[in-house]
Amino acid sequence: MEKLRIKDLVTIGVFTVIYFCTYVCFGNDWYCTDFYTWHTLTLAGIITGIVIMLFMAKSSKKSWGLFILGLICSLVVIAMGNTYVILIHAVISMAIAELFKKKRRI
Repeated sequence: MEKLRIKDLVTIGVFTVIYFCTYVCFGNDWYCTDFYTWHTLTLAGIITGIVIMLFMAKSSKKSWGLFILGLICSLVVIAMGNTYVILIHAVISMAIAELFKKKRRI
């Protein structure tokens, strides 16, 4: 496993900010009725998915950058007042994503 370099940490930080800003813009503030809830979550998933795919293309292949990005985002969401269950979900889902990435060599 490669060690994280400063370039990797900067990339993680930049994409974390981009991901979280797109999540807040497209995923948080727009659902006031039931109709907007499902459309907003779909739109937020598509747009933040694009950000994650760009991050995976930019980051080094053998670092745990995706795991760190997920942890930072979940800690920010917890700091904004959500429950700790988000952190448990993020650890499990990001670990699965990293293991899948290592297995497939993406």
